[in-house]
Amino acid sequence: MILTITPDAHIERTFLVSGLTLGSELKAEQEVVMPAGTGVSISLVLKELRAQTLAAGLVAGFNGDYFLDLLDHLFVPNQFFRTNGETSTSFHLVEFDRRRETNTASVTMFGLPDHADQLHSLLRNHTEETSAVVLGGSLISGLPLNTFRRLIEEAHSLNLMTVLHATGRGLKEALEACPNLLRLTREDLSRLHPDFSDMSRPVSVLIPKLRERLGSWAADAIMVLLAPHIALAVTRDGVFQGVAEEVPFVNRSGVEEAFTAGVTLSYLKNRSWKEALPLGLAAASATILQVGKAVCRRKDVEAILPTVEVKTMG
Repeated sequence: MILTITPDAHIERTFLVSGLTLGSELKAEQEVVMPAGTGVSISLVLKELRAQTLAAGLVAGFNGDYFLDLLDHLFVPNQFFRTNGETSTSFHLVEFDRRRETNTASVTMFGLPDHADQLHSLLRNHTEETSAVVLGGSLISGLPLNTFRRLIEEAHSLNLMTVLHATGRGLKEALEACPNLLRLTREDLSRLHPDFSDMSRPVSVLIPKLRERLGSWAADAIMVLLAPHIALAVTRDGVFQGVAEEVPFVNRSGVEEAFTAGVTLSYLKNRSWKEALPLGLAAASATILQVGKAVCRRKDVEAILPTVEVKTMG
């Protein structure tokens, strides 16, 4: 089973609109409501790919009840602890005809050190059935900055594979524990080190700088999605780049999480990057075809998978 832990779970409402203009009245052509948060979205994709998963984390307030109802409705096994404040709702507007989208975000939950201890208890309570732990999202205010780091260290002591797909608060501290797989965005890289301040530079320049961090930031691989259909993995076994055929644009919300879900599932099974990158990119592309956060159809993944090519970069 793949356990995902999301301290900042929320609800995401996606609206498909036309004529996105400030001050005008927008009429949504379609609305999709999904339980969200990095780890939660990864669990949603894993379930669609027929993998065993448990989505866990923190929720609060009346929206927390609704969030859990959404997960139950989607038949995603879950275990969430109650914290303070209110589970937030984000709004994702997609202007389909102009291929534009924008998102709102707010922070309305806050925690205490005791809540971090509750997250820590998940590892002890599910050790026997868990093979990998995915830590996603950002630490809400009130949780100790070392929360992700402690979780990674405990998982390693239990011989569990760790995947870090975090951002913002708690990310730098988590890197000190050296997770097995590290998933970073371009923005994360630019914030972590001045070497990555200009992410417009060629991949050939980026690769050696990532290689220098392998072994300190991550034990097995550092992964970056260069575009929704192009991924780079700097690993102990070499450097690999995967490229999928571009699919028609519908919605990009959840692409990053779908990629992590596919890579984690495949790498856990066979430890081969020639297979892990294709499944990750196929899942990411399949998510682009659907309206809603991390809405992914397995039949789309299977159709896209043969189009993905992986080449060795060194």
